[in-house]
Amino acid sequence: MRNLKRALSLGLTAAMISGLMVMGSSAASYADVTSENNVEAIEVLEAVGIMIGDENGNFNPDQNVTRNEMAVVMSNLMEYNVASYKDTSPFTDVPSWAEPYVAACWTNGITAGYSDTIYGGSDTVTTAQAALMLMKALGYFQYASDFGGDWQLATTRQGNAIDLFNGVDSGVTQAMTRNDVAQLVLNTLRSGTVQASTDGSWTIGDVTINNNVQYSYITSNADYADAIDDVKSTSNTTDANRYVVELGEQLYQGDLELNDNATDVFGRPARTWSYDSKEIGTYAKTELLKQSYTTKVTGRELYDLLGSNVVDNYNIKVAIDGVIDHDINGNIFNETAINRNNKAAVGATGNGVLTEVYVDQEAKDVYISVINTYLAIADEDYDAEQDELGITVYGITEVDNTDEYIKNADSTDGTSAGQTEKFDLAYEDFALEDVVEDDVLMVTVANGAVQTVADPETLGGVEISAFRQGKNLTVDGTTYDYATTTEYECETLEDYTTDGGVTNLKDLTYNVYLDAYGYVLGVVEVDAVDNYVFLTGVDSNYSNLSNTTLTANAIFLDGTMATIEIDMRKSTLDIDNSVRDAVLNTWCTYSVNSSDIYTVTEVYNPDPLEATETAQMGKYGQYWDQNLTDVDDDHIWIQGEPDEGTPCYRVYGNDESIYLNVSIDEITVGNWYGGSDIEAVVIDDVNSVVTGIDNANMEVFSEAEALDEVGNDGRDGLVSYGVYPLYDDEAYVIAAIVVGEDGSNSENLVYVHSGSVYEESYDKTTEEYTWTRTVISNGEEVTLTEVDDSGISLLANGRMDEGKWYQVRYNADGEVIKVEADQTNVAGWLDYDHQYDEWSLSNYEGSDRYTNTLDTVYSTADGSVLVWGAADLYPMEGVDTVLYHEYFNVPGLPTVDKARTLYEYNTTTSGIRIATDASIILDQERNKDGGEVYFGTGVDDLIDFLEDLHKRTNGNYEYDLSMVIEDGRATTVIIKDHVEDGDAGNWTESNMIQNENVILWGSDNTSLITLATAGVGANFATNTISFTFTGLDADGDKIVSDKVLYDVDVYFNGHHDVYRDDVVGFADANGKIAGTVTPVSANATDEVVVRISNVRLAKSAPTTDVTLTLSGNAKGAKVYAPQIETADVTGFGFTEYNLTKGDTVTVEFTTGSLTVGEQYEVDGVVATAVANNAIRFIIASDMEISDVPSNAIIAITAGEGITLTDADGNKATNGGFLTVNANENFTVESETGEYLAINSTSQYLHGNGVAEGTTSVTESTTFYAATSVSFGTGVTATYKDLTDGSTVTLTSTTSPRDVAAGTKLTLAVTGGSAVIDSADDVADEAYTTTYEVGLTAGNLKAAWQVNLKGIASIETSAGDEIADGAYVASTETIAASTAEDADGNTVHVLDVSAGNTYGAEATTIALSGVSKNVVLSAATKITVTNGSGISVELEDADGNVEIAKDGATETILVLAGERLLIKDNDKAVVAEDVDGNPITLETLGNHPTWAKYTVGSVDITLDDAT
Repeated sequence: MRNLKRALSLGLTAAMISGLMVMGSSAASYADVTSENNVEAIEVLEAVGIMIGDENGNFNPDQNVTRNEMAVVMSNLMEYNVASYKDTSPFTDVPSWAEPYVAACWTNGITAGYSDTIYGGSDTVTTAQAALMLMKALGYFQYASDFGGDWQLATTRQGNAIDLFNGVDSGVTQAMTRNDVAQLVLNTLRSGTVQASTDGSWTIGDVTINNNVQYSYITSNADYADAIDDVKSTSNTTDANRYVVELGEQLYQGDLELNDNATDVFGRPARTWSYDSKEIGTYAKTELLKQSYTTKVTGRELYDLLGSNVVDNYNIKVAIDGVIDHDINGNIFNETAINRNNKAAVGATGNGVLTEVYVDQEAKDVYISVINTYLAIADEDYDAEQDELGITVYGITEVDNTDEYIKNADSTDGTSAGQTEKFDLAYEDFALEDVVEDDVLMVTVANGAVQTVADPETLGGVEISAFRQGKNLTVDGTTYDYATTTEYECETLEDYTTDGGVTNLKDLTYNVYLDAYGYVLGVVEVDAVDNYVFLTGVDSNYSNLSNTTLTANAIFLDGTMATIEIDMRKSTLDIDNSVRDAVLNTWCTYSVNSSDIYTVTEVYNPDPLEATETAQMGKYGQYWDQNLTDVDDDHIWIQGEPDEGTPCYRVYGNDESIYLNVSIDEITVGNWYGGSDIEAVVIDDVNSVVTGIDNANMEVFSEAEALDEVGNDGRDGLVSYGVYPLYDDEAYVIAAIVVGEDGSNSENLVYVHSGSVYEESYDKTTEEYTWTRTVISNGEEVTLTEVDDSGISLLANGRMDEGKWYQVRYNADGEVIKVEADQTNVAGWLDYDHQYDEWSLSNYEGSDRYTNTLDTVYSTADGSVLVWGAADLYPMEGVDTVLYHEYFNVPGLPTVDKARTLYEYNTTTSGIRIATDASIILDQERNKDGGEVYFGTGVDDLIDFLEDLHKRTNGNYEYDLSMVIEDGRATTVIIKDHVEDGDAGNWTESNMIQNENVILWGSDNTSLITLATAGVGANFATNTISFTFTGLDADGDKIVSDKVLYDVDVYFNGHHDVYRDDVVGFADANGKIAGTVTPVSANATDEVVVRISNVRLAKSAPTTDVTLTLSGNAKGAKVYAPQIETADVTGFGFTEYNLTKGDTVTVEFTTGSLTVGEQYEVDGVVATAVANNAIRFIIASDMEISDVPSNAIIAITAGEGITLTDADGNKATNGGFLTVNANENFTVESETGEYLAINSTSQYLHGNGVAEGTTSVTESTTFYAATSVSFGTGVTATYKDLTDGSTVTLTSTTSPRDVAAGTKLTLAVTGGSAVIDSADDVADEAYTTTYEVGLTAGNLKAAWQVNLKGIASIETSAGDEIADGAYVASTETIAASTAEDADGNTVHVLDVSAGNTYGAEATTIALSGVSKNVVLSAATKITVTNGSGISVELEDADGNVEIAKDGATETILVLAGERLLIKDNDKAVVAEDVDGNPITLETLGNHPTWAKYTVGSVDITLDDAT
């Protein structure tokens, strides 16, 4: 399971959170921390450094804590300087590592021992013991009388009184786990500190008794005193109305903060902790959780849970996936849905939906959080360079570009179109390093982003015995219901139901993905590679009259070639029962029974000449491409159908495509009637298997090339050649048989540097052996794996020997299936298998040289490089890749010139060019200490490795030199050193320095040492040895101008005499570190050896944010921040000041000639001169100043949309700056083509833009891209002038104007409710208060929002379509005649902006005449016939309103659903629709001429009955 990278404590059920990757905070980088643990406490304590995990990334929450370990926790909590307590403990049973911690706690009265000398530190700490330590830290239990007769009882009573044990599971006398200790410590940090007072005391003997001990809270009105809790003292003393100081406030002085009234991204009540202004995490208040559900939740269930009082009087807050707006998610409900009669599901709850109900009785709030779990598929492998991963989430949809998402799953519609969304995940939020393309994940989404990631439970490769589409499915007798979010892949079983019986359910296997609650999230058919087989030919003697099985030659996708038996009664396979069956060459799917009898089904082939062409293309297809010449990353498609324009005419390779390169041979398959043999060219072996088109490099045989390969004349017409692809219905290659040659042999070439097989194992279940061996391939050390049942390994010595090269063949799983060693051919040459002779891997029998000697120079055709060659060996013309190998025993080394050419020792007339990125390997595994193989890149590492070769006592170097030469350049160089380190007592390490009889060398135990520039000297009169050396930091860079620590050992005549650790040194500006040692005694004849080890940068105590170091000429300067500071560290040549990030720092030098007001650069920071010898700046990170700055600078800063380039080509973008001299030219590039320059003389953020190009300045200037912004009538924008903060106003009278990109304008609008930015007059979004200028021209207009009810579309008079909720410029007019409903029918439009339900039909709505947002509704026309005497009233609770009447208003629009009272004084009323059809009215018995009518969607006409 991928570990948590950052975690947000969600308070989800334990099943859901376990193993979850969650976005939001820091500490759950612990692999073993789940929601069952006290995540909040663990993360907060890690953030402040009180409790941290181990080196394996685990917190070990269930591990018991000892008393010694509790002393460490307490020391960290109280921030004791434990080093100062070393060797002060009175206890004799405390180990050295714990002694200073125990001593610190004992000295400060936090803890006590079992006796005066026994502490019992190895015992587990009990809850009572730990609580007592913590309450002493709070200030309690300062006197023995506080305990009464039982200290445990007193401790427990006081702990309960201050809620110290909340969330702690261990009993008073039980051992505490790290999980419980963390919670106990966090509770303590949230507890108030106290101080004791007494009414006096008296002493009896050695006993002092205190009278009436009282504890009162420590209070303060300081800023930090409400950082964790703002509770105030209620005493009547001077403490009244002051904040109680919690321990966390006292210790961290406001840096540790708690917001106890937060909500998390899912809308749950939560706490948010932060430290040093950085958020630690947000944690749901599980103590308020009343109930959790994972199935449908009805309004009645919530009513029964909460009760009528809560429903009626509390605030009900509902969030679905974090969304709280009903306009975004229509499933958001309120208290009206929570009633006893509502038996329907609320909030789209259901199977697999986590619903949590929190009740805050104090605030009278109810939080109902609905959290859906979705299935997601990784779109790609995790990209470490981009630090992100793209995924597709199923069953979810974004709402109108709001960055809010709602559930949109339908597992019954047979498609996922429109029901998926893509998200990008970042490594800083989740641990993604193990995720690969097509991995299945389980996610939650809120706040526009994925919040949690987990692995679903997978029922892998199972058979589904029954299912109900979209409801449930049955596996192994267990029925699993679908989750409400099931969407992936909903077409899987839909395809089965529409296959017309072609596919049998029992023949398929599936992966079923379950959520944390056991519901189905997704189901997909397994495309196992074992389901496909390629039949090269079958036995032509088969007769379906006498045989039920048929023998066939088969190739499986792992590269295995075997003879199989096929059950022809059950199989679908077209054969001729003739010699043609020898070159059948067809793809099939298959199953195999316990007797190893295969049932095959031939895959659809669209070729008209093939029998399967009459079948329908299902999920798979095959073809024979006879024209393709190459299969590689430049030729990724293969012909899949005969007709161009068909969906699978071209089928494409991808990262999963498997390519099998095969060889061919000629065999006799029968006889013609005349007696001559019938010859066929058949596939006879698999050469190689590669996965992924990017890894394929194969040349394809045409028919002529295939015939030439085997020497066949082709007269019988039975020839295997070309490419045989198997592909899916999306036109992707699943696998392809490629007849030809594998051109990627260099990738299969390995050099053996290991002495033997690394590991052998045997699996009794599979009866297979597994062997591994490390080799070098493509310049990297890799592990070969072989799996076989024979018990004889290809990787063992004798078949694969150290120091030799081999060609290795792999199957699709990357396992070794063939190793090709040197073979002697008939000509007496040693070469690899003759079919790979393009490698020219040959040497003369008995020689130590492969391939090419250094005797003759061969020049490539273009003369660009020189390649070693030999005229009497295989010619090199046309050879792309060559292997060179030679043994040397010579007194010198090869040399490398500036042109990257490597020359043999003692010659400069012939050489090999080294590729710039060549892999360089030095094999020194024969060293006495076990040796090592070193890896490097390029010429520099090659030179270093050659210099590291050992020399024999006779002065010779003995080594092998191997190179893989591709296109005339060495891409891999391997040097094998045959001389052991220290051969014959001659020490030859390259970093050893010797001066007469004084020797100095470095140890690489920390990989931080180099002594290439070391010097050494001795003064034997004073017994002093002096030395200098150079150190490297962890990144391999030279340490300069910095303090270091190192260890020194001194040996006299082979005896160890001096050892000093943590010696302090200082690396000067050139990286030299100087030191001295004074041995006991030394003479000029003594051999003195000085060994330097463990060099590392000295780290200051982590008590401050940043460090200011003064060195060189600046060492004596004074530092003010803002008061004068005292140096925290004074060393040789430097002083250090520990400061706080953000401090304004003034440095006063002893001398100076600065210009007041000018700016100067110091260690990358711009500082201002405040005196002729003083500068002032804000410190944001560690800095070093080594001299008084001399040259004033001008800073040019790149604002939004700007790229600045100085004369040296340095660039600055996005807030970066460059420093230039006055009037020095530089280039300004703007994404808008123009810019605005802002400095002391021009501080307006608008004006006329200047065309990009070359310019210069005389003072510091910031450049912004200039964007044209126009302001329509009624739109006013303002911003603050940079000079004096006055308001600058932009209106229509000043437009168009160029405004600096990034400027935030404050908007005011008249004649509209909002502002749109659009060249058109209709927009989907608008701005109300602020508008940030971008990099495209702005066109701001006053606009009104138009809301539509029952109207699907309507247009402006200019023809612009208006959607519901769109914003329309106030200068526009809406044409009501264009309104249509969702079916395209014209509707009547009623303006209901004023809340009315009736009115006259609108024809046009001029927005210039409205005063609020417009609401238009479809309405029904009611017409009163002239002369009928009818009047129409609208029923209303406050009294009916007459809305239509004969002779007055005879036509009126009314909203559907309204109730009308229709009156006629003398005749009954009748109604009919526009087609004359009668409409039924409700008659009134007491008024026979009156009627009532509920308005529908049909227009009606009212008249007298005749």
